[in-house]
Amino acid sequence: MYILIPNKINPTRYKKVKKQMITLGPPIIECIQVSDITFYALEGSHRITCAKELNLIPILNIITNLEDADNDDTLYIIKQNINVRINKGLVIEFKG
Repeated sequence: MYILIPNKINPTRYKKVKKQMITLGPPIIECIQVSDITFYALEGSHRITCAKELNLIPILNIITNLEDADNDDTLYIIKQNINVRINKGLVIEFKG
């Protein structure tokens, strides 16, 4: 599974989030499903990245599936932004 994260990681914030996740476990992430294995996170860059390091699989709260969506301006913008996130390296891979 691939999760496209919205933002670059701030090291100071990352350390705080990681400490919390060691206790709290996997994060719940709001996302849009792009394909069978790709998800566009609407938030949670630090939590997703920490989950990867801690070998936790995020719990995905899927808002909508782009493959099933009608033409919609907001979804069009998201589709355009997918490649931007990939090109910037804002993608986290989870196996399992």
